[in-house]
Amino acid sequence: MSSETDIIIGILIDAIAQIQHKIPALSVNIFGDGPHMQLFREQVTQYGLTHKIKFSGKLNGSQVHEVLSAADVFCFPTYSSEGFPKVVIEAMAHGIPVISTPVSVIPHLVNDAQKPAGLLVEKRNVDDLVSKILFYYENPMVHKMHADNAKSIASVYTLEKWVDAIDEILNVQWNTKICRLRSIVK
Repeated sequence: MSSETDIIIGILIDAIAQIQHKIPALSVNIFGDGPHMQLFREQVTQYGLTHKIKFSGKLNGSQVHEVLSAADVFCFPTYSSEGFPKVVIEAMAHGIPVISTPVSVIPHLVNDAQKPAGLLVEKRNVDDLVSKILFYYENPMVHKMHADNAKSIASVYTLEKWVDAIDEILNVQWNTKICRLRSIVK
């Protein structure tokens, strides 16, 4: 496994293997592609998860919308500080609580004390990911509250507000002042 995406997918598959019998109706849709997808298909087969995990490959915008509209939880156990991961906001806009790691702006988006919209997990920690997925399954009222909060938080990120928010969040995260695109446009 050489890329960030590959490690995330491997961790998620390991977590699903541990909880498959605790959540009978569990199904996972992994979308996107990469050089190691065949290895992950083999991993899924070895775990006996072919009935639980679907690989959708690279999707266009409407297909992503369709997949997210059917989801209950969005798992993104990244460890890369990639700036502002748009996919997290896309999931939140669909009212999906996010399970992710405390990197980049993700804690600001999902772990607000007044309006939590997800759960944070330790980087590369399969057991922590398992416990957070099970937490939502065992606590439907918390799941509902986080889902409602996710949709509300995402609504703040219009294209115009998104530029300002990214600027503010990244300036705090990186302790710097970056060029504001919106200021240039005005």
